[in-house]
Amino acid sequence: MHWALVKYTVKFEETGLPSGTNWTVTIDHQTDRLPHTSSSISFNVPNGTYPFTIAATGYTVASSPTSPITVDGASVIVAVTFT
Repeated sequence: MHWALVKYTVKFEETGLPSGTNWTVTIDHQTDRLPHTSSSISFNVPNGTYPFTIAATGYTVASSPTSPITVDGASVIVAVTFT
């Protein structure tokens, strides 16, 4: 019997960027495919530990949890503040 690999959502939620500003997230060497102007970017990943980077041209990440993050049986929300 083949079991599907269970995946959980890792949601990056930003504050501090002006409306319409592009930003990107790379998690475990996988960059979100489209430039995002919304306030959140989500990935679906199995349990594990994942390095990540966050960027917005012309802005600095003022606060964010330290990379890597761990997914362990539940979704994770990562709060990101830009300045």
